Amino acid sequence: MTVSLRCTLYYTALEGDYPSGTDAAFKTRDGSVIKYVSAEFLKKAAIEGSAELSDGRTVNVDGKVDGERRWKVVPHRYGLDAVGCPLIPFRSFAVDPAVISIKTILHIPETVGMPLPDSFLHDGRWYAVDTGSSIGADRIDLFVGAGKATMEIAYDFGLSHLKPLTVKRLGTLTGCTPA
Repeated sequence: MTVSLRCTLYYTALEGDYPSGTDAAFKTRDGSVIKYVSAEFLKKAAIEGSAELSDGRTVNVDGKVDGERRWKVVPHRYGLDAVGCPLIPFRSFAVDPAVISIKTILHIPETVGMPLPDSFLHDGRWYAVDTGSSIGADRIDLFVGAGKATMEIAYDFGLSHLKPLTVKRLGTLTGCTPA
């Protein structure tokens, strides 16, 4: 199956990318405060789904309580995907499960040859392991790592907001996304 989907990008929000402050808080399901932060950072973390705090801890969305997003500390730098595995930059992506099933392996030709942070070139292989409240219909959201700066890698290679991408299903992932 080959289809065309529009591309967006997401990342783990870094506290250092946003103004400092203590006017908002990451809270656990039971209401305990994980850390006080700026409202701007908390808002961006809620959009991205995971965040790295300045003390090195990573938090992930853990549902809502009375309409307020709640968080949990996770032992993985970039956070966890919807499958419960660590997010892998330039491999993991979010989908609308009604359009592409979770754990689908895709080949995206438009990403072949993209220079990666580890000095390798992308082979075009991506894994549908995440979801997002804003991901729907003809969109996929490619995970690019930690911080705003990681988005530049994809932008510099020619990926842009809502750019149509050709995707081809290769199979189904078993286990977690390979690094």
